[in-house]
Amino acid sequence: MNRFNIVAALVLASVQLQRGGGLCSALGLGQSDDHVFDWDDDDNVFDWDDDEPSGRQEDSENSNLINCDAGGHLIGPESDESKCDSVATVLNEKIKNETDGTILCGDDDMDWWDGRFRGPDDVGKCDEVANALSGQIGEADGTISCDVVVGGQDDGYHKLKVVNNDATKCNTVAEKLSSLVADDVETDAFKLFYYAAGPLTGVTFIGSGYYAYWYLDGDTSWRTLKCFLFALFAALRVFDLCSDWGMWAITLASQHTYTTLRTASFVVSIIGSLLTVVDLSVMLKRAKDSFGVKVLDSKSKKTVGCGMLAVMLLEDLPQMGITIAYFVEIGGNDVREVDPIAITSLALSGVFFFVNVFFVVKYICC
Repeated sequence: MNRFNIVAALVLASVQLQRGGGLCSALGLGQSDDHVFDWDDDDNVFDWDDDEPSGRQEDSENSNLINCDAGGHLIGPESDESKCDSVATVLNEKIKNETDGTILCGDDDMDWWDGRFRGPDDVGKCDEVANALSGQIGEADGTISCDVVVGGQDDGYHKLKVVNNDATKCNTVAEKLSSLVADDVETDAFKLFYYAAGPLTGVTFIGSGYYAYWYLDGDTSWRTLKCFLFALFAALRVFDLCSDWGMWAITLASQHTYTTLRTASFVVSIIGSLLTVVDLSVMLKRAKDSFGVKVLDSKSKKTVGCGMLAVMLLEDLPQMGITIAYFVEIGGNDVREVDPIAITSLALSGVFFFVNVFFVVKYICC
């Protein structure tokens, strides 16, 4: 251990003592609620442990927006400071009619972010906030309290915790609070979905209509209607693709018991993106056949039918299954509402499923 490491260790120990961590914590012999530094036997130096605060309960299968740490404190989502601030903003919106106190995530006065929700520094206001939150999820006053005393001192860091540090009760409260804010998070995803889907669908509709009018001119009977239908179905297919990705965005924004739904939605969205190219391609071939530009022979019809069958089995059916699974999950939660994106995704997948069934039967079986 050289002089530099000795000096560094003493400096870090001094800092830890000033933060109230105690001598044992300063020497790396124990772990406080905050960050500590430890002796690295491999490199013979003191290393600062920059992991999450001790006591945080980590579970790869737990995607609640709000969770509990080992001390019963309510803690933000997955150490994401920005998302935690967003959740705090939604919680404040929920209780604004009951109190003018505000909830923050983490402590701006600390040198690191610990992700725990805290109330106002004023004890009375903090109690108001805690009781207002309890009322929002149908719990009695005092279920959520302000942990005013930390380490034997009132440090003004009023962390919100579930009374008596009951792990089961805390997880229940955290799940209820997650459900309370999830719909508002999904509302943001809903807006972003339309910001992207609207322009893409509009451009596809105009471009497809223009192409059909000027280049698919073999048969002039019902030409305007055919151009309109071609543009409409091309635009709806693009909108359907956007709704698939919007469904995946919902699974990220929502709280879920299992992460299988979001993984399946992501995989199906990727497959759907690739198959959209196939679907638009066979759609153009059907349009050329309908306009009389290039009539499909029996072999070409089977190729088109097989392409639509692939889209039906690999994209439409799985996406319908994912959306229905989402509906079932939401149906089991009395404080959740079904997201409009999910309804849109199911409706469009259902429409294209039956359209594809019709053409598969027409081109392959007949």
